[in-house]
Amino acid sequence: MTAKAGLTPEEVEIAKTYPGLLDLSQAQIMTLYRDDHSLFHGESKRLRRLERYLKEFTSKRERMGYSPQQMHEDTLMAFHDFFVNDVKRKNCITMPMYEGGPRDFESNRNDFHRSIRDVENIYNHLVRQLPKQLEVDGRMVETAKQLEIDPEVRIEDPLELMQLAKHADRRLRHQARSRLVLAQACFGARRDGYAPDELARAEEDLREFVGRALFADPEGDPMYVVAELDPQDHYMCKKVDFLPHNGPLPEARPDRFVMEAYRQTIPRRRKPGADPIRIFYFIRHKERMLLKMLDKYVVFPKITGIGDPLAMMFVVDHDDLSRLVSEVREVLVPCPGMVADMNSSIGFRKGAETLNPKNRRSSRLYEAMKYVARMQDRIVEVQFLPMAAWINAHAARNDVNHRCYKMKRYLDTAYPILFPTTWSGIPWSHEGLRRQCIAHAISR
Repeated sequence: MTAKAGLTPEEVEIAKTYPGLLDLSQAQIMTLYRDDHSLFHGESKRLRRLERYLKEFTSKRERMGYSPQQMHEDTLMAFHDFFVNDVKRKNCITMPMYEGGPRDFESNRNDFHRSIRDVENIYNHLVRQLPKQLEVDGRMVETAKQLEIDPEVRIEDPLELMQLAKHADRRLRHQARSRLVLAQACFGARRDGYAPDELARAEEDLREFVGRALFADPEGDPMYVVAELDPQDHYMCKKVDFLPHNGPLPEARPDRFVMEAYRQTIPRRRKPGADPIRIFYFIRHKERMLLKMLDKYVVFPKITGIGDPLAMMFVVDHDDLSRLVSEVREVLVPCPGMVADMNSSIGFRKGAETLNPKNRRSSRLYEAMKYVARMQDRIVEVQFLPMAAWINAHAARNDVNHRCYKMKRYLDTAYPILFPTTWSGIPWSHEGLRRQCIAHAISR
């Protein structure tokens, strides 16, 4: 049925996971709905079930003469109880999506509002990544104007959004429906332990532990990282120097990368008295988990292999890599069974395959070793990068640049899904437009 509906391969994947995000013509809707073995058909039926439940609820209240304000508040509570309940309760007659009860209404409403703000953050982030203007077939397009979300949609009430999702205006209808679908995805991710604020706290806990247990000094030594880049080879790293932070700031040029960073020292616990290892260390939490979920076409991140809600990176001289891995094994991943999904593209493996064969956009030039570990009941991705590979991910002007990688990802999924050409007017698959976006990302 998806072929008959004229969907692109990417839209087919969305139809299998988030069918509510598709912006379809009436003919496409009818084609997909006729396939009663599709998620689109099932979700349409489930939405009607919810609407029928709410209509029955409000009909009883209308006969009792409730004020509009009280009616709306009571209907919000009924909406909540439809999704959140406990099968052990006798009045639970349909399977709830989330476990809880009526007393959870206020906390869940607050979490839903936070989820709406998560969605706002994603939209704003995506718009900020683009050039202010794009040229398409000789005409200039103002990106912020074309991608603007209607003020009428920027609300936090799910009942009002459900009504707007039936609006006659196609643009407004898609924006309201997407806001609901995305907010629910963020709400579920929050309940599964992926709330950005919760991950930020976990990041600080791990940062404090690593600083205390692995490093000689949690603060490290401030310095300038200065890399000479090769203009003849996509500005790839040729040479790296480390200059004292109390000296003059080196001049940045197109062929010179300059960055302030703290270099850490790791004592040799395995070989006391041996020279310590000097590295750069970074840890970050996933601020916008939903973008990863959209890119991987997944709804429930707990069961779909998203292994980096928290991520650590160790940047090290190539010759010290094996010694660093041994020290990390002593402190951070000491338990048998703690590590999984290990792969490497370092050294003789470079260019033989991508670091993650499942990642269709990963560059063969990206040199790293990585694995996923369970730390304090959280999944953490750990990467080890040679110094030059780290510089290239920041400064190179090819697909090894991390901003290039991210932009390609957004152009394939997030932009066409959240800002479809049908109402944004921006043809995301246009090769010239893609080149402009990627060039802008690399130059930032």
